[in-house]
Amino acid sequence: METKKCKKCQEEINKKAKKCPKCGSKQGMPTWLIVVIVIIVISIIASTGESSSSSPSKKKEGGSAKDTNEKFTLLEHQKSDESNQYFMYIEGKIKNNRDRDMSYVQVTFTTYDAEGNTLGTCLDNNSGLQANGTWKFKAICSEGVDKIDHYELKEITGY
Repeated sequence: METKKCKKCQEEINKKAKKCPKCGSKQGMPTWLIVVIVIIVISIIASTGESSSSSPSKKKEGGSAKDTNEKFTLLEHQKSDESNQYFMYIEGKIKNNRDRDMSYVQVTFTTYDAEGNTLGTCLDNNSGLQANGTWKFKAICSEGVDKIDHYELKEITGY
């Protein structure tokens, strides 16, 4: 039987014991140490685990204003002429600013009524965008189409 000393009373106890049979002291890792380790791990993940999500500044409907971040540029966007009472489309172009191919890209817009209330989201995705290439997207909106007053870019994600 392998033994160790109790952390509290220094009595020889079984190495696998969770409590000291003499004083009842727990033999596991102290709670404060577990909390410190968890905080360190979360900090590391938060600082190095930056996702490929991007949230560029939001723009109102239409125009060719450029929303740029390190991975993508929204080159243009506008409401499609094909929109009807059931669906609305937002069409535009996105540029991949990276020197590597992206295997998946998604663009999401949030729609609002005239009072600024959120109505829903519009999205489109693509299973591939070449390095430094552009993608013509057509995001579909199906919620509250008859009440949509304007929309804003929510995010462009990709990996």
